[in-house]
Amino acid sequence: MSSVDPPSLKKHLSLKINIQSPRESQKNEKKKITSPDTPHESQFPPISKAIPRSPSLEKTFQTSLNLTEKSKPTLSLDTSETDEEERTAQDTYENCLTQFQTLKITEKDKGIVTINGCYTYDTSKVLGHGAFGTVYEGTIDKSEQPVAIKVFRTNKPGVDIEELLFECRLGEACDHPNLVKVLEFGHDDDIVYIVMEKQQGSLSNAVTSDSTLMTNTAKFMKIAKDIMAGLAYLHRGADGRLNFKDGVGVIHRDIRTGNLFIGTDGTARIGDFGKAVPSNKETIDAVTSAYFPFGELPSFKTDIFGVGQALAELYCRARNIQLNRDNSFSKQLPNDTDPNIKALILRMTATQHGDRPDANTLLNTPPLNTI
Repeated sequence: MSSVDPPSLKKHLSLKINIQSPRESQKNEKKKITSPDTPHESQFPPISKAIPRSPSLEKTFQTSLNLTEKSKPTLSLDTSETDEEERTAQDTYENCLTQFQTLKITEKDKGIVTINGCYTYDTSKVLGHGAFGTVYEGTIDKSEQPVAIKVFRTNKPGVDIEELLFECRLGEACDHPNLVKVLEFGHDDDIVYIVMEKQQGSLSNAVTSDSTLMTNTAKFMKIAKDIMAGLAYLHRGADGRLNFKDGVGVIHRDIRTGNLFIGTDGTARIGDFGKAVPSNKETIDAVTSAYFPFGELPSFKTDIFGVGQALAELYCRARNIQLNRDNSFSKQLPNDTDPNIKALILRMTATQHGDRPDANTLLNTPPLNTI
């Protein structure tokens, strides 16, 4: 594996800079004028050039920079905690990467890439781009079955290797008709590959391309039920396949039309588990999204809200319906909205967290239990 500097290791060193003029120093050696913790670059030359970033750094050391004869700043650098954090993060990064199988990547022709001699993709056939990687259209060599292949560079800023590993394991372990299945994953050096079932398209595309959903209530409700069935499975912890403790499930955290798909068989599926976390994780950060209720922390109920928001967009054929500060948008649903569809969406997007039913309840009560 090549040398990398994963984003989690790129922490700013804590700097405390005290400046004394010679005259002030003579009057009182202990009196100091303290600058801000992070000085503006116009005040001082780039400090990073004067600080060696090396494992051999002592835990605490001092160095001096001469700016002018009248001003001699003293740079006090305490790196004991920073060094320890970096070592821990590096160990975590390397440990996680070893848990990805090592893949054999070959390039048959220019832009034609083969993974383990089983999957092939063309770099010119792009299905989508994300912040940390690209999804390509590929095939299973023996059967020519289409697949989608995500390609991540793990040393890109913002990539969390632990979240990436969890995404892969979750997609591989889950076995449900309403979740996108991960067929294989692994790495070659600092690049991670995830091979998944290819879907026909996302609901984000259907928002503007499928005009039948407002008139075909049965079709719309089938999509809603499929998504809710997949979400209920995640919230139950994949029915034991993840070896979680009782009551612990998975919070998707990124439910939106772009992560909800329609397969070639017409089945709706949830995909992209890049933000998914176990529900018992000690700290779960909120996700900035139009599909995330204002002022709430991630939970099963925020996932429910995301589905309701996605369904509202799908029905209204409008992306990113703007929510009010109280998370309401009922006035934006058409006056002639089917009563069952309107009731379903409003239950999912209830302003109060506790007023939203869980996924199993929604599946087992009207209108979804009648489909």
